Amino acid sequence: MSEAGYVELPVIAWLSGQGSYTPGDQGLGWTYRDEATMAALNRPLTDPLVESLLIEALLRINDDVHTEAQARLAVNALRKTLTQPDRLTANRETLDLLRDGATVVLTPGEPAKTVRFIEFNPARQHLNDFTATNQYRVQGVRQCRDDTVLLVNGIPLVIAEYKSYLASGKDWTEAVRQLHRYQRQAPLMLAPNVFCVAADEQEFRYGTVLFHDASQSDIAQHLDAWGPWLSRYPDRKGWWNAPEADRPDDPLEIPVKNLLRLKPCHVLDFLQHFIVFETKRGKTVKKIARYQQFEAVNDIVDRTLALIGQPATAQDRTGLIWHTQGSGKSLTMIFAAYKLRRQATLKNPTVLIVVDRRDLKTQIADDFDACDYPNVEKALGVEDLKRKLKTVWRGTLVTTVQSFQKMADLPPLPDDNLITLVDECHRSQKGNSADSYAMTMRVKLPNAFRYGLTGTPIDRTMINTHRDFGPVVNGQQERYLSYYGIKRAIKDGATLEVHYLRDKVPLTVNEQALNVGFEQMCADMELEDEEAKDLIQRQRSQWKELARHPDRVEIVIDKMLAHFLAWPDPSGFKAQLVGVDRLACARFKDALDAKLQARGLPPEWSDVIISEGQNDDLDLERFHYGKQKQDDLIDYFKLTPAQWEVWNRERYGDDRAHWRPPLKILIVCDRLLTGFDAPIEQVMYLDKPLRDHNLLQAIARTNRPLPAMNKRTGVVVDFFGVFADLEKALNFDENIREEALIDWEALKATVPGEVARCLDSFRGIAIADTRDCLLAALRALQGLDAARIFEHNFKSLERLWEAVSPDPCLYPHRHAYTWLCGIYVAHRRRQRGSKGTLGELSAKTQKLIEENTAFLDIAQALPVFKIDPDYVTHLDELPTPADKAAALEALLTAELAEEEPGFTYRQLGERLQRIKERKDAADQAAEARLMALQDIADEAAKVKEEPARLVLTQIGEYELFTVLQKYAATQDERFLADCARNMIAHLHDHQLLLPGWSASRGGRMRVEQSLLAESWNPAYADLGFDPDTADPPFLRPAIEELAKTDRA
Repeated sequence: MSEAGYVELPVIAWLSGQGSYTPGDQGLGWTYRDEATMAALNRPLTDPLVESLLIEALLRINDDVHTEAQARLAVNALRKTLTQPDRLTANRETLDLLRDGATVVLTPGEPAKTVRFIEFNPARQHLNDFTATNQYRVQGVRQCRDDTVLLVNGIPLVIAEYKSYLASGKDWTEAVRQLHRYQRQAPLMLAPNVFCVAADEQEFRYGTVLFHDASQSDIAQHLDAWGPWLSRYPDRKGWWNAPEADRPDDPLEIPVKNLLRLKPCHVLDFLQHFIVFETKRGKTVKKIARYQQFEAVNDIVDRTLALIGQPATAQDRTGLIWHTQGSGKSLTMIFAAYKLRRQATLKNPTVLIVVDRRDLKTQIADDFDACDYPNVEKALGVEDLKRKLKTVWRGTLVTTVQSFQKMADLPPLPDDNLITLVDECHRSQKGNSADSYAMTMRVKLPNAFRYGLTGTPIDRTMINTHRDFGPVVNGQQERYLSYYGIKRAIKDGATLEVHYLRDKVPLTVNEQALNVGFEQMCADMELEDEEAKDLIQRQRSQWKELARHPDRVEIVIDKMLAHFLAWPDPSGFKAQLVGVDRLACARFKDALDAKLQARGLPPEWSDVIISEGQNDDLDLERFHYGKQKQDDLIDYFKLTPAQWEVWNRERYGDDRAHWRPPLKILIVCDRLLTGFDAPIEQVMYLDKPLRDHNLLQAIARTNRPLPAMNKRTGVVVDFFGVFADLEKALNFDENIREEALIDWEALKATVPGEVARCLDSFRGIAIADTRDCLLAALRALQGLDAARIFEHNFKSLERLWEAVSPDPCLYPHRHAYTWLCGIYVAHRRRQRGSKGTLGELSAKTQKLIEENTAFLDIAQALPVFKIDPDYVTHLDELPTPADKAAALEALLTAELAEEEPGFTYRQLGERLQRIKERKDAADQAAEARLMALQDIADEAAKVKEEPARLVLTQIGEYELFTVLQKYAATQDERFLADCARNMIAHLHDHQLLLPGWSASRGGRMRVEQSLLAESWNPAYADLGFDPDTADPPFLRPAIEELAKTDRA
């Protein structure tokens, strides 16, 4: 057998039915033409076009083209673009021509007409000729022969090259190299190319060639841009999330039948909407959509087209695109905006790209510009946005959500062909103020479509991105319109794994000296006000004070620099150091400069990017760089070592003594933790408490692939100790959710009553922005009962407002709420009275803390290993039994503390907890504790190997085995394993374990009833379960364990 038998002929059969064993099988509908049939069309080998097929199609498609001579005028225009000397320009302009048609004077003396080469209208696509052929030859400087070519109207749009690893030992990567050879030797062949396919028996990839004489190194680095196809749109949404996507029966059939289908024709969809030519730093690169981008965009367009002009609610016109960090959301927005703008049904729509920061507005607008996106503008502020909305401006507009303010004089726009794409939508929809920007946007654009894009939705009861951007369908809150998670992105190579190193800097505090010293200071200053003392203690005992303690800063910088010089720097990678606040960043910079200079290294290796405060002291003011300098620093940081050399050589020549040192470490606290894409960054040194979506977005700065430097992982070095939150963030997936059993419509209905209840404290007072009104309101609260009632009512309203925001139901009450907020603040200030600045006490308290806090520079970074049969070997690296016990306890805690631990892990976790409660620092006790911990670790290691040993390899088999082992009357492993296998097979045979079965009560009930009935089978009698018991003890634990495998 060869690649023809293993790959080429099966692909032809799927495309056209040629060679199929099924009578009447026409495959996907492509017309197969073999070599002899193609030769009969008299195509010269130097011509990539089959002109006879193209002319026939032009006559069918275009009403204005009546003769072959007129058709040839359009063909000549196409040939002119095909033969452009620059190969990338030839491809770009040819695809433009195929997409938009050629303007041709068909009849002398008459106006020029647009001649279309392809019919894109789905209702008329049958007028196209769809040909699949193999061994397609094109002559250039050498003759090249493609394994499979897909031609639309005689134009070769898709070229596929195959390899057989079984026959030749070469895989799909060799096919990519061969395609690059074709574009060198016969460039006309790839001038009209939409995308290429490379495949072997096991792997399918699609991508595009580099349109220049690429070296083998260039091609190797480009391989990561060739991706799999795991979408089955429109037949099945999000198929890549299903378990079978990881182990399909035939790994070629699914991508061929779905990417190359004709109904709908994805190839033509790609040609129209899913190709960009991105120009950055003077270099243009062709990019095509990944499968998750393609499906998400089509989901957006489909929902919009289905509801445009229909009497749908505002919530029905929403959708959440939940795609993990680094998966290309900016390009997804570009593709979506482009396809939406090209939909005739939408009648020249307005697409609003909404971001929540000015730098993101610039970044995304630059992305649109880089891709040569037509008719895109940036809103220049509130008034510019308001003017454009008033005049019903049409096009694509990039704006910040903050621009939706001061719009009281703008009447709501009734149009429903307004589509908003909200970037990082998890953080822009809530606001503490009455005039929420997101609420104003909803009120002023009541019929607009609103799609949110995020990699980290917030899924809490009161703050919920899914609820903000999802309709309720059949009584259930839609979780997402499209979902592409972290695990899938790593499998696809779209993002990298992030490794975690814990190097927490411990501290000891002399609590007694602190307390005595503080009271003595207060006595010396004759300060007796307990509230004021409490305020100072709260302010100065915050972690920020400890985090930027001078001794601690020294330790952190020592550790950071040692790691940086040993690991990322020798490979040319860079890092961020994240401080707890701006002052910590300044201290980090000073300490790092000193240590770099002590090693003979330039302090220019690092710099600080922080926000600027109007009243900053000199220590922070020195980092007030302004936007342009900050942007220049960021661009300089992003340079790879090779780009750094080019940058300096262009400016300073070959004398390296005059070159500017590279910027290798950026010190930040809030800036650049989100919306910052620098693949050169490999390590984040984290010394700040971050949680949930903020933590996930921060560490995603390190997971961007960089094939040119063989980057294979990101690293987080944690000096602060966010391990538990990091574990939760890294496992952030659709299976982790917080259920919210709240009737939100009923909750929103309470808003008017809650506002009225608060205003009831001020009867007879007309709301006004005047001092007389303020004083009258404060007088109304002078009584103790009146104050208590108002405080209670206002806090209740405040919680309600935060929960319901930014729903438009709040908009009519925003002025009253703003006034109530002001009254509450004024009332609380008057209650506290004037305490002075207490500046002297605050400063002395800070010094007291520094004097009584010691930071221990000890080896707290535990060896990175996992519980497996070799774990004891690693423990030998530690000096004492207490160290070994501490290390093993920490690792077991991480190993066993899963979100939903398995049955065996729960039992081990309970034992671990009992041991932890009996801690003792003495070595003798530590040895005993170590032995107990090792027993648990041995069992944990055994658990990892046990499924393979028992041949319990199917999902759910081992989980059921562990439950049977606990509750059965027998402990015969072989018998219990057979029972588990047979029971799972029984459930599969009855189609009860389909993906998602555990998400519904009915699905769980069917599995439970079937498993119960199966347990009554006499073959399982030795299990000892009573057939007369409707709820045997094993049943509920078994269902819970199986449900976890469904959610995994």
